[in-house]
Amino acid sequence: MERAGNRLPHPATLFCVAALTVMVLSQIAEALGWRVPSPGGEAGSAVSARGLLDADGLWWALSHLVENFVTFPPLGVVLVAMLGIGVAERSG
Repeated sequence: MERAGNRLPHPATLFCVAALTVMVLSQIAEALGWRVPSPGGEAGSAVSARGLLDADGLWWALSHLVENFVTFPPLGVVLVAMLGIGVAERSG
């Protein structure tokens, strides 16, 4: 198991590859016209995919970046847990 873990690339590389994969898949989803029912929305309303590889999609992603982080409920719990684990590791 340790050998498999050692063969993994750096976490930053994994993050960049995952981000690029999401961007490519979003562009494909937009081109195919994917739509899903809006959760908690009105009956008949739908959310359509937005491609992130064109200028409009990239601008949308960057302009909504802070809003997405602030309104994502599990993020606060994860950040506090990571901070606690980091302190516990270094404190002995």
